[in-house]
Amino acid sequence: MALDIHILENGRHLERVFSINDAEFGELEKAFNLLAQRTGIIIDEYSDTKFSSGLNVLIQMISQTNAESDIHKRLLTCLKELESEGKSIIFVGD
Repeated sequence: MALDIHILENGRHLERVFSINDAEFGELEKAFNLLAQRTGIIIDEYSDTKFSSGLNVLIQMISQTNAESDIHKRLLTCLKELESEGKSIIFVGD
């Protein structure tokens, strides 16, 4: 796996809610690069990135880049649900 998304609570990784494999990461890379350019937040396959709030900016970047592919749709659905529940998350790289 290239990247997993976990619920983050009190600084601890809880349940894994989404996984992104290497091929899917390649499809999402444009959105992640756009996020880095606009916000300085880097999501990559090798490090961990925390979002304690503000998933909307990530949702917006993914929506702007080929949001018709399967991985884009599934990730957007997951992130929108987590945002509506007020969850903090962490992207965990290998």
